[in-house]
Amino acid sequence: AAIPVAARPGGSIVRLGDVASVYDGYEEVRTLSRLDGRESIVASVRKQSGTNTVQIADAVKREIAKFERDYPDIDVAIAFDQSTYTRVVLDEVQTSLWLGAILAALVVLIFLRDLRNTFVTVIGLPVIVLGTFAAMQLMGVTLNMVSLMALSLTIGLLIDDAIVVRENIFRHMERGEEPRIAAGRGTAEIALAVVAVSSTIVAVFLPIAFTGGIAGRYLRDFGVTVSVAVLISLVEAFTLAPMLSAHFFRRVDPAMIRRGRVSLFARVFGRADKGYRRLLGWSLRHRLAVVGIGTLALVVSAGIVPFLTFAMMPSSDQGLFSVKLEMAPSARLVDTDRQARIAEAALSTLPDVEHVFTTVGSDDGAVDNATIVVKARGIGRTFALIDEARPALKQALGDTKFALVDPDTTMNTIGSSSAFGVLVGLPIQFSVLGDDVETLDRVSAELAARLAEVEGAIDVNRSIKPTKPGRTIVTDRARAADLGVSVADVGTTVRMLVNGERAGSIRFGDKSIDVIVRLAEPDRDDPADLLRLPIATARGGQVPLARVARVTESSDPNRIERENRQRQVIVASGYLGNDMGAVLARARAVADAIELPPGVTIKVSGQSENDDEMFSSLLFAIGLSVLFVYMILASQFGSFVHPFTIMLALPLSLVGAFAALFATGFNFDMLAMIGLMLLMGLVTKNSILLVEFINQLKRAGLSTREAILQAGPTRLRPIVMTTLAMIFGMLPAALGTGAGSEMRQPMGVSVIGGLLTSTLLTLVVVPVVYSLFDDLGRWARGRVRRGEPDAVVATPDGVVAESGLLGAAGE
Repeated sequence: AAIPVAARPGGSIVRLGDVASVYDGYEEVRTLSRLDGRESIVASVRKQSGTNTVQIADAVKREIAKFERDYPDIDVAIAFDQSTYTRVVLDEVQTSLWLGAILAALVVLIFLRDLRNTFVTVIGLPVIVLGTFAAMQLMGVTLNMVSLMALSLTIGLLIDDAIVVRENIFRHMERGEEPRIAAGRGTAEIALAVVAVSSTIVAVFLPIAFTGGIAGRYLRDFGVTVSVAVLISLVEAFTLAPMLSAHFFRRVDPAMIRRGRVSLFARVFGRADKGYRRLLGWSLRHRLAVVGIGTLALVVSAGIVPFLTFAMMPSSDQGLFSVKLEMAPSARLVDTDRQARIAEAALSTLPDVEHVFTTVGSDDGAVDNATIVVKARGIGRTFALIDEARPALKQALGDTKFALVDPDTTMNTIGSSSAFGVLVGLPIQFSVLGDDVETLDRVSAELAARLAEVEGAIDVNRSIKPTKPGRTIVTDRARAADLGVSVADVGTTVRMLVNGERAGSIRFGDKSIDVIVRLAEPDRDDPADLLRLPIATARGGQVPLARVARVTESSDPNRIERENRQRQVIVASGYLGNDMGAVLARARAVADAIELPPGVTIKVSGQSENDDEMFSSLLFAIGLSVLFVYMILASQFGSFVHPFTIMLALPLSLVGAFAALFATGFNFDMLAMIGLMLLMGLVTKNSILLVEFINQLKRAGLSTREAILQAGPTRLRPIVMTTLAMIFGMLPAALGTGAGSEMRQPMGVSVIGGLLTSTLLTLVVVPVVYSLFDDLGRWARGRVRRGEPDAVVATPDGVVAESGLLGAAGE
């Protein structure tokens, strides 16, 4: 205050304290934060991409403990810890993994009827799992929820190859062969089928390189884990499995089987075997009826699709959610804080609320919004807590706009706040695009009104807001030029005196404090005072602002949004319950029904737009998977026709997958689609086992009918064993109720449903279609032998290539 700033004509000094108030102050407060009603300073810690969440959280907690020892007067509270949810989910997945392995082993025990032989069959499972972990580390795949979920869902698949090999060895031993001879013959006999099965599963996940976004990240870790595990299981099935079978399998006495000294299960399965043989015989006599039944099943599955709810990702219960408050544009920080405290009080009365963390204001300085993050007491009741919070907040806040944000979006936005207010986190969003602001305002208002009437839609809001009141200084350029005042001088002077300007800094020890020069608050608020501000002229004098400008009341938009250089207004909505797909479908129908003026368009945006892109990417990946599977099978069987016969299992599996999702009420989401991709690799197994053995028997001299009637019952046991092992291995995931179960259940349910129907239909439909292709081949070759030109295919190898096109079915 004693600093001289000017000298009077009489020689006296004018000091700073004579013309200004000098005081220690703080920068204008634009944000507030509280934890459970106590003022707090928030510190957020984010991990680097690719690092371990649990390890980072543990390291942060150790540093917090050190800080508390160094500063005992400061209380540090951990409001949110993502590693807690991660640990719980990983524990649940590991439990599902162990339970799946035990259930798969029980299936093997039931069929092999001997504890020692069962132990020999499943002993390779730890080797496969440990080998998969080692390969994952080499390939840069972390032990995360996705990779562990892949292992838990496919635990039955990992011993699939070993079951097929060991069952075939066991079948040879039942005929009286020594274990070592049976091991060699049984493994060689089944080798092509096992390689084909494993190759198709790997081929299914090759297209992951073409999938982007969240789906690509899921598919990469999931696909790499499954592919690596399957390849390691293939190696184990051809090395460890035959070796252990040759040396440790318990020898089977054929005389006991001939005398009927077998278990009750064996007798029951023997009757099922005979019944299946009779069913095959009937099916081969009524092939058109069987094809009709298969076609009818596909039609039924197609009829189920319109009743399924499509979504991208299920909302996971992570034990927290958030509330977004939005005030009028003219609201001050104190006004927003008052409403935030009312909301805090209403939320704190709910019994399942553990912590309430509030941030008033946003990162960009806006003070008309607030974010309240609510932590629940434990995981599992968050969505119920959201339903309880909504009426409580409505009653407490009155007309104040608010929106409840789901746990996933809340977890992704903790530590940051946005001036977009209640629109942040609303999953259903539409962009209204055009050039005229008034037209956009009218169309977006109509869309918002119609969305508010949609069943299940809540918290409907628009990004266009009432304009923010303000004052505009309009310069008279002609008068300013006459007086020697530039528009830039006017702007600089007003901005410095009204907004304040840094004039320098003062150092106190090791601290540097800025010096801000600004008009006193009463002088900034009155337009008449502003008009008396002195403006320097080019002639060295000063004139009041009123000589060159006037102050008018104005209203300015809060923000201007554009997409592709077009103005846009976002209309967003939340939804009740967990069925976002159904609400989105109804919202799309409402948006499509609006008659739009020329130059205006409405499109889905935000999360829904990303969902559409990911679905398209997944469908493309599924199409590539089908192509790759066909190429693999064509190369392994040396035929262009046999792959079609084998791949009949793919559409037949959709019957059960869609029916299971519909019956259980799960959405057809990204996880269910990944389940379908996994299903594509699994269901071809049964067809491969059947077709490959039919071809073997035909090469041995049997007719097509005889080969089918012998191959079907022979392959019935390994088909049922492997299918049940996979189903029981996935049951813990499909029935899970713990943390993260919403991520595993749709996938497990779709795969189990698809396996059940594809197995039942494949055992009958595939042999029938095989016989039809065989008849077609004989008919085509008969026409060629009679010399009819329209049946001849010109190839370098002559007409013999016709047999290659139709495969062994006609031989």
